[in-house]
Amino acid sequence: MRDNIWQTESEILYCINRNKVNRTEVTSPVKINIKNEFWFLNLIVALLVLIIYIFPDNPLRIILGIPTAIFLPGYTFLAALLPKKTQINGIERAILSFVLSIAIVPLIALVLNFTSFHVKLEPVLYFTSGFIFVSSLVAWFRRRRLPAAIRFTIEFKFARPVWNRRTATGNIVLIFLVLGSLGLFTYFISHPQPADAYTEFYLLPVGNEDLNYLENLHTGQIAEVRIGIASHELTTSEYQIEVLLNNGSYEKFDSILLQPGGKSVQTVNFSFKNPGSRQKVEFVLYKAGLTYLKPLFLWVEVAP
Repeated sequence: MRDNIWQTESEILYCINRNKVNRTEVTSPVKINIKNEFWFLNLIVALLVLIIYIFPDNPLRIILGIPTAIFLPGYTFLAALLPKKTQINGIERAILSFVLSIAIVPLIALVLNFTSFHVKLEPVLYFTSGFIFVSSLVAWFRRRRLPAAIRFTIEFKFARPVWNRRTATGNIVLIFLVLGSLGLFTYFISHPQPADAYTEFYLLPVGNEDLNYLENLHTGQIAEVRIGIASHELTTSEYQIEVLLNNGSYEKFDSILLQPGGKSVQTVNFSFKNPGSRQKVEFVLYKAGLTYLKPLFLWVEVAP
């Protein structure tokens, strides 16, 4: 009888342990480790540079540009700074990657503003891409020098998440940070800052002469000057030029369309019918029908 009781208890314990093992096997997460993610991150950046260079209007530039601007600079910099997995957890690493990226990219733009490159899309993109590549290389070398057990790796666990106050708070902060960063990035993309938008408006002599010969003319003498326009606006612009003699309209050039970076030079001929001192030749630039910039003018002495 006693042997039967022990046998029954053993069977019960066996069943309980078996159920625990089976439950552990069912709920155990599937793990995927990525030991070197830098080649993939730099591939994204290379594709972005290629798309902007070859297909500047392709919508993929937005899809690839968002992580390149608000995540990758901070992530690679943090990977180079903290190569060990025990130094910081995944949620904190992700949050700091966004925060650092929002700080790094404006700093790059600020430095470029004091150089000949200025704050434009291509220089900011190229220097940010170079920063990501260099910091990725440093992070890769630093990880290689560490034992494999303590190197930081990206680990995906496919299992039912276990929520607690710490993870819930971190995830909520991360979601708000990502949404806020995406909102800011979208706003600045859709509302480009016109700080560097300007137009050059200048006078040039004809041939090898200078403009000093215009100071002394005779009545009926035909004088020539060249008027230059160089557009550094953000979009295609329409210009008009009007020539005034003593505040009276003399000639007008309409519909000069210039793309960003485009130039136009117009040759103007004029003459005075009456002699006089300090007669005024004025050149007025219009953009989209409105006076743009300060007019250029010359004072001319006209002899009989």
